[in-house]
Amino acid sequence: MRFDRVTTTEKFTKFLKKQIRDGIYKPGDKIPSERVLSEKYHISRLTINKILSSLVAEGVLFRDLNRGTYVSESQRTKLSVYLAHNPKMDMEKLTGLFEKTHPQVKVDYTYFSLREFEYNFGMETENGPKNKKFDVILTYGNTLDALLQHQLLKDISEYESAFFNDDIIRLPDSPYVRDNRRYAVPCLFSPVMIFCNKDIYRKSGVSIPGKNLSWKEFSILAKQLTVPGINQYGFAFRDHKNRWPVLITKKGGSILDDNGKCKLDSPETVKALKFFRDYVTSAKISPSPVSQVIKLFCEGKVAMLLDCCYTLPRFIDSANFPFDVIPVPGPGKYPSGLLATGFGINKETKHEKLAVDFIKTVISAEYQMKLEQDNCGIPIRKSVIPQKSIKWKFIKELPNSRISMRNSHQFEIFDQIQALTPLLWSEMISPEDFAQKLQSDITSSIHDSFEQHLKWEEVI
Repeated sequence: MRFDRVTTTEKFTKFLKKQIRDGIYKPGDKIPSERVLSEKYHISRLTINKILSSLVAEGVLFRDLNRGTYVSESQRTKLSVYLAHNPKMDMEKLTGLFEKTHPQVKVDYTYFSLREFEYNFGMETENGPKNKKFDVILTYGNTLDALLQHQLLKDISEYESAFFNDDIIRLPDSPYVRDNRRYAVPCLFSPVMIFCNKDIYRKSGVSIPGKNLSWKEFSILAKQLTVPGINQYGFAFRDHKNRWPVLITKKGGSILDDNGKCKLDSPETVKALKFFRDYVTSAKISPSPVSQVIKLFCEGKVAMLLDCCYTLPRFIDSANFPFDVIPVPGPGKYPSGLLATGFGINKETKHEKLAVDFIKTVISAEYQMKLEQDNCGIPIRKSVIPQKSIKWKFIKELPNSRISMRNSHQFEIFDQIQALTPLLWSEMISPEDFAQKLQSDITSSIHDSFEQHLKWEEVI
């Protein structure tokens, strides 16, 4: 390649910068010597020296005395990734895999709690998001609509074929799709099921049921597995908004109506609340949900625990007994809970192709295998899950599972429910008063935000 003498300096400077930008010369790579560049591009060494010196002054290159000229680390493109708290995911491994194929890119992570998420993305403000600097955003099934409401996520439907193939598990009800448009790609998920301590079953002379139980059958089973004298409980559930409300819906009650509005004061819901309150108070089948029920299960003091695969590492690390899982009892027409973790792309990113490649790395076989080995949840790629793994029982339950919270006003409903439930379990409030108070408070507090949500849905 030859360069016109009149514009040699300007053109060769742009040419060299483009080679660095395109990854021909990567951060840390040594640039050919002035002599080699001069002979290859037919430019005088004096001009080459002047061009390299100007790029050193700009910070594009740096000189190492007696060794040569190198591409600066600062020339690496920064891909900024927002992460809600999920310490189980090995982000160092993910970074290594991505930067191995994209050496010109440096991945920067920012971790936030869910409350910090609300602040940074303006879920509680009328003025929109307060922070739009992220290229890739981790989103749960119940935070997607908040991001869409503030126009943060890009429609990535055009990349559907790049993300999905026969090895990728399709989640029911498409939690990351709205109006036939995809806004995120799942990488982990888990239905809510019931973990069973096989040792307690064996010692009690009871077999783990191999079919869906009715609640009457389940109650009889839980009583058989309860031994008050040694503080052994038949069943436990966590006081967590992504867990115990599943019991209410599987018992025929309702947290939300078909339009997503609060529906707590129906007779069926009150009956379900009383049913499980009695598990804790009169029947003594269950410990208080506000107690450390996971710790009790790991100590072998609980026969059955309502939970999901995201908690699996704690069981593997702490439980010295074999365990199995069964579906949550109740008719199949009532869905169980589903949790999902995925990644979307900021609508304002300047690095769309890199963001797409990053998500492809997240769902790649190599990284999905790492997620499987770390038991972070259930990987979205079938081929990495061992055939005899307990996770296949969760996958089998997928058709009967749904995301319980789809948007920010529903998130608020479940938040308010969780704040008041300790009073229910301690019998400081009746199921009837609990349902009526929440129905009244929630209807009043979220009316405006719900109407705003409906207007936003009309816009998109």
